Amino acid sequence: LSDDGETLITGTHSGVVNVWSIQTSSCVATFHHHEALVSAVECLRSGGGFLSASFDGTILMWSFTTGQLLEVLSGHSAIISSLDFCMTTTMVSGSWDGTVRLWDMSHREFACEVIPHSRDVIAVAIRRDDKQLAVSTSGQKIAFWKME
Repeated sequence: LSDDGETLITGTHSGVVNVWSIQTSSCVATFHHHEALVSAVECLRSGGGFLSASFDGTILMWSFTTGQLLEVLSGHSAIISSLDFCMTTTMVSGSWDGTVRLWDMSHREFACEVIPHSRDVIAVAIRRDDKQLAVSTSGQKIAFWKME
């Protein structure tokens, strides 16, 4: 759901991303680029676009206004399971390759990798004050990391 509450983004098992108008309850755009199930979607904090992540191991950055693919963020070697944003321009992604990556979205590039986990990363979440990152793994553990 976008920050303004007017747009909903959904992903499908077939790799399609749909953009929905909350006001009209209709699909206003469809994006076909992922080669596998879409596992996560997040609206950019700037409001100009959104990210989609997939079982194909890619994170794609899209523009709401032009509908264009702006960037392909790669680096994970397995399924991307989860995305979340800080209140700043940092985005975090978790993957079944056991890694959590931080991305600088203002420059559309990889920033750093949090210490790898021995299990698949199932979900990542950043506390709303940006002070802590929670990482859930397939080993039924949750690790907390201090954000600096």
